Amino acid sequence: MRVSVVGLGCGGFGGIGSVPELFGKGEDKASAFALMDRAWAAGINYFDTADSYGGGLSERIIGDWLKKRGVRDRLVLSTKVFYA
Repeated sequence: MRVSVVGLGCGGFGGIGSVPELFGKGEDKASAFALMDRAWAAGINYFDTADSYGGGLSERIIGDWLKKRGVRDRLVLSTKVFYA
């Protein structure tokens, strides 16, 4: 599998990054799906997220998109966990 040179940062899905005060102020599910669809159509197969983005909503939105689109075996997904 080739990984695209450009990736899609998904930190705005469900919130803006990891700041609790900004959860719910980022891209909603429909907008996130549209962004992922456009990125995928443009040949981007690398998405980046984290468990803290949107309070975990970013990962859930991406998971829903993957289930609906059936492309998990062709997508490179990176995530991170917060360690305190």
